[in-house]
Amino acid sequence: MKTRVIKLLAALLAVSSGSAFAAPNLDATGSGFDGLSPSSGPFGRTNLTPLTTVDPNGGFKVSISANGQRIEQVDASHSFDFVATLNGNGTANFGSLGGSFSFLLQAKPESIATQSGTVYNYGHSELVSHMRLTFNDSGIVNSGTLPAGSPVTMRFIIINRGGGSVSEPAGLGSNNPHYNDYFSGANSNGYVNLFDENSLAHIDDALFFENQITVIPFNSAVGHRVDLTAVYSIDGIGCAGLDDQIPGVNPFYQEVQGQFDADTTVYVQGPPGVSFTADTGHAYAPDTTVPRLLGNISTRGFVGTGANVMIGGLSSKAPRQSRCCCARLGLPLDRHPSICLALCRIQSLNCMRAMAVSLLLTTIGQLLPMRPRSPHLVLPRRIRQSVRFSPRSVPTITPSLCAE
Repeated sequence: MKTRVIKLLAALLAVSSGSAFAAPNLDATGSGFDGLSPSSGPFGRTNLTPLTTVDPNGGFKVSISANGQRIEQVDASHSFDFVATLNGNGTANFGSLGGSFSFLLQAKPESIATQSGTVYNYGHSELVSHMRLTFNDSGIVNSGTLPAGSPVTMRFIIINRGGGSVSEPAGLGSNNPHYNDYFSGANSNGYVNLFDENSLAHIDDALFFENQITVIPFNSAVGHRVDLTAVYSIDGIGCAGLDDQIPGVNPFYQEVQGQFDADTTVYVQGPPGVSFTADTGHAYAPDTTVPRLLGNISTRGFVGTGANVMIGGLSSKAPRQSRCCCARLGLPLDRHPSICLALCRIQSLNCMRAMAVSLLLTTIGQLLPMRPRSPHLVLPRRIRQSVRFSPRSVPTITPSLCAE
């Protein structure tokens, strides 16, 4: 009787703390709307309907889409055209959550010249989309060296990679010059809930964010059962056109594009000799060392010339061939030729088993003369070049951004 009362009390405490756990399960769903309106206001909206299916390779898949078009006739030969398209896909599996989307919004043109005068476009195309991916799992803290009940600290490691953008002002609050409900953007975030069914210890809503490694220490003990819930949300929001603003004065975006691509992986790591055995059979332990993220590499300073040239960036060492992806982002080179030049020079050096990649940021006006025998490649703008380097070659790359 006493045991039943304790279990009932534990269940009540779990419910009150928000840590109640059901059997291991997966969930993938979506929500939102697209709206095509020829006038100011929340008109012409259609709710988005998610489609959830079972992935033959395991897990759940969700797709969310929109394909709206509206033509508002002004006269016999002129019209305002409104378009909203969306293609989003997400996958939920034990230990991993991820998804991507792309959307296009159009409200064209900004104005029309008719015989009676100029007619402004007061309409807009808007989109609000969300994907929500979840997994619930439970497992036992095991050890072949420590006796049952020994206190241990388990590390729950969440690694998120990816990101996205929209081609309009986003996330600027009341300072946003272009009306788009002030929260337009492409982003993601999530949280983790942990609950020890034996000690009743719990952590609720531990947040994780884009392109970050989040480590959550959790005190438990050998033999205890720990419940794990991970929730990941991916959001895409945009607005093309004009709403509650002054025609010809406020920015008018006839076309807005948005994209996002990211994934989240959850690992569970204990001290030496301690492991986490999940009911689903998923192996949460990292294979070796948990990988590290590469992000926001930036070098600022005087470029210099000759022996004083500035060299900055990253170095990567690997015993085998590695793949490095380089991208130049920023202003178009054809309109701003004095900004930068993406230049790739491959030099063959005897580096034994080490492979080094260095970045050299420079400007056209301060480029040193190229040696006749030094091969080079000028990279066109807006491209991403994937180069495979051998252990005996040290490439010197000059993009404005390098990603792993």
